[in-house]
Amino acid sequence: MQKIPLKQATPGMTLAKPVINDRGMTLVGAGTRLTEDTIERLVGMEVKRITVEGHARDPFLVVRFARNLEASPGYTEADIERLDLPPNVTINPGVRFLVTINR
Repeated sequence: MQKIPLKQATPGMTLAKPVINDRGMTLVGAGTRLTEDTIERLVGMEVKRITVEGHARDPFLVVRFARNLEASPGYTEADIERLDLPPNVTINPGVRFLVTINR
C-alpha cells in the first residue's frame, strides 16, 4: 500500500484505505477500483492524496503511471525522477514511454 498524490492516480488502481473528508465522512470506500469519473469527483472535492494498493516500486504501478504521464500534456522528466523506481525498472521518455523491467 502507498499514499500517492491524487494527480498520479489512474483508472484501475484500487483504494487500500477509504477517502475521508475533513468532517470524517467517507467519500469513497476502501477496496474501490478507481475510474476516471471517481478520480474527477475526488479532484472536484479537492482531495490531495489517496492510499492505493501496491507500492511505487511495483512495476505494474510504474507502467500505469507512465501511461498516465504520457497521456498528460506537459509532463516533464522531473515527473519521472520523482518516482522511486527499483534498480530493475527504467522509464525512458521519448515520443512514447519505454518501460523496461529486467528480471
